[in-house]
This record gives sequence, C-alpha cells and structure tokens, in this order.
Amino acid sequence: MKNKEGKNRYSGFYKIFQFTFQQRVKARGYRSAVIIGALLCLLVPMAIMACVELFGGEGEIPPNPVTTVLVAETASQEEAPDGEAAGTAAGEEADYNQLNGLGREGYTDISYQRYDTPQEALEAARGMEDTVVLAVERAAGGDQISLVLPEDSNLTKSDLEGLESFIGSVYPYIQMQRTGLTPQELTRLTAPVAVETHRSAAGDTDPLSGLKEALAYLLPYLNIMVLYFMVLFYGQGVSTSVLMEKTSKLMDTMLLAARPGGMVIGKVLAQALAGILQIFIWLAALAGGFWGGSLLVRAINPDSEMLLLQLFDLLGGMSGLFAVSAVIAALLQVAAGFLLYCSLAAIGGAMAGKQEDLSSTNLLFTLALIGSFLAALYSGGLGVMAPSSMWLNWVPFTAVMIVPGRVLLGQIPLWQAYGSLAVVLASFVLVCLLAGKIYKNMALYKGQVPGFSTILKMIKS
Repeated sequence: MKNKEGKNRYSGFYKIFQFTFQQRVKARGYRSAVIIGALLCLLVPMAIMACVELFGGEGEIPPNPVTTVLVAETASQEEAPDGEAAGTAAGEEADYNQLNGLGREGYTDISYQRYDTPQEALEAARGMEDTVVLAVERAAGGDQISLVLPEDSNLTKSDLEGLESFIGSVYPYIQMQRTGLTPQELTRLTAPVAVETHRSAAGDTDPLSGLKEALAYLLPYLNIMVLYFMVLFYGQGVSTSVLMEKTSKLMDTMLLAARPGGMVIGKVLAQALAGILQIFIWLAALAGGFWGGSLLVRAINPDSEMLLLQLFDLLGGMSGLFAVSAVIAALLQVAAGFLLYCSLAAIGGAMAGKQEDLSSTNLLFTLALIGSFLAALYSGGLGVMAPSSMWLNWVPFTAVMIVPGRVLLGQIPLWQAYGSLAVVLASFVLVCLLAGKIYKNMALYKGQVPGFSTILKMIKS
C-alpha cells in the first residue's frame, strides 16, 4: 500500500519495531518486573502449599494407642420380652474381633474381650495398660455406646478420639452380625453399588457434554477478564509510547525513518510482544510453582487430600478434552485480540497532545471492550452457541471474546476460527493506519483533545 508520493505506508516498520522492542526489554524496570514476578510466581505457590500441608487443616486424629477393649453389652429395662429389642437381645452375639478384618489402619490388632456387665469389665481393666471399656446399652430406640476409662488408666480422653470415631463408623457391622447373617452375606450386603446415568438417544452420548456446556459459559467470561487486564496493564504503555515522540526531540527522526502508519504498527507490535513475553514467563513460573508445590506436598504426605491436588488430578483427566489445533487457534485469537485493543490505545496516544490527556483518550479501548462484551452478552454469544449469534464470530471486537471458547469446544470448525482471526488482524492493521493518520495530523497540535467530528475530518483529509 503506497501513498501519493509512492512511498510505502509501512516504510520503516521493522526499524521502529526493533528499536522499540529492544528499548522496552532492556529497560531496568521491565527486567526487574519480569525477574521479581517470576520468582514470586515460582516460590509463593510452593511455600503456601507446603505450609498448608504442614500447619493447615483441622489436624489429624492421633494414632490409636488402645490395644485391648473390654466389651460389656446390656439390655435396657424398656425392652419388652416379646418385642423387637428383646428378640435382638436373644439373637446372635456379635464378634467384635471381626472388626480387625476391616483393614482400618491402627485398628487391625485390637483384642476385644466380652464381659457381662460394665462393672465386671472395669474391675478386670484395673492394672491393664492401653485398655478401655466399651459399654453398650441395647434399647428399642437405638443402642447407647460409651467408652469408659478405668480409674488408673494411663490413657486420656484425647487418646480415645480415634477409637470413638472408628466405633461410630463400624458399629452398623456389629448390628448386622446380630441378625445371624454369614460373613459372606454381610460382605454382599455392604458391597458398594455403582450407579451410572445414560441417555438413550444415539446422537447425545458424549459423557463430557455437561462439562462442555459449563465451559461454554465460563470461557467467554474468563477470556474477557484476561483481555481486560492485559489491555489495562499494557495499553497505557502503548499509548504513552505513541505519544512520546510528540513531547520529545525524536519526532523528526521518527517521521524520517518511518511513515506514521508503519511507526504506529511497529510500536504497537513491540509493546504487545514485550507484554506477551512477560506474561508468558510469569505463567510458566506459576505453572512451575504449582508443580513444585505438588511435589513438596506429596513428599510431606503421600496420602494428602489437598483440594488443589484433587483439582490438578481432575484437570489432568481432561487433557484430551481440547484438540491441539483448537488450542493453537484459540491462543492466536487471544493474541490478535490483544493487538486489536492495543491499537485502540494507540489511537488514544495519537489523539493526546500531552501526558495528562491520556486519562480521557484511553477511555476509547475501555468503552470498546465493555461495549463488545455487552453486545456478546445480549446477543446470545455467551454460552452454548445459537445460530442467531454466528455473526459475532465475524465482528472483530466481539470475535476475540467468543471465538476462542467456541473453537476449543468444537462449536465452530477451524476454518471459521482462522477466518475470524484474519478479520481481527486486518482490523488491527486498519486501526493502526487510522492512528498513524491521526498522529500525522496532530503531530504539532498542542491544544485540548479534539472532538469526534474533528477526528473524522482528520481521517478524511
């Protein structure tokens, strides 16, 4: 594309890009932010996960110190001789030693001894170490269980927390023993049952359909948050970079080295690439931090049930949910969207006459971002794709919000994703050229920020 003088509008683009990118990444503040941010992203997750595993949580139940349990079962006077409870009392005596066969850690070698009354059990427990009395009162309304410590016991109440929890969880096995069932019948009665739900329709058998539907709502919101904070964080730098030559002695040199359109494209690409590189390093460090934290937690406690580790296991099971080609297309679309909104920030820098004007001119990309989100929201673009919202894929400012999620979930084919990407990139170039035209017309402008009608006249001139 050439102007009337036959000079390419992109003339000097690479020189501007190279110069701006080198100046940006060589800046002490940029390097310090990258290094400090990467170290924090790497070390903080590891430290937090290790501390939570070591010092957090509700605390584990202490190991069981009890080696002998003296069992005394009695029937309450409320039981009727011919009632249900009386029949239970006259039934099979439960063998508490079978509880050792359940395989609970710390409760596989306990000696259970039966006595007729709690008083006899307490008398027998005198002088016995690591011994406790289990008093069971069987009644029609339910059994009452008590753990009683002998007077001269070397144990404390806190030592019995684990045994109390264990007896409470396995006592139904004792009750089932009294019914006279054989061990094999008890095993079948307590065997776990797996229940699965299937849809009979042949066209809807995807087991991940529910997850994909949830992601269809989540991904657009996540995408707009990523774009918003990236543009908010780096858009100011783009507009400042475009404005800088107006307030310095470099303007003449810049305009001789490159055409305004090429200069703006070079500056936007350099600033955006530096920002993407910075974020990539931080994300890589953050992933390494969580990976290292997971290794630390597993080293501290191989059987850890930390919720974060369970989440990582769940995400690992979803590794086949997205195709690699779709992930690449989605990432390219997000990067192109970042460039597009940064080009709007370049227009803000071109319109501003001084640094103080950026607070008002930078509203352009913020309003465009919010307006595009509202358009996608009220046009059915957020959620499962409807035929009526297909047009959003081809509008550049809305496409960058919804196309990444749609291509990841397979709602649109790859050719549509790359077609939409081409539209976004073409829009980026067009907006940069407009910014260059505005920059050229306002290079020597020192007044207040011009209105919209004045800007249109500059573009048409």
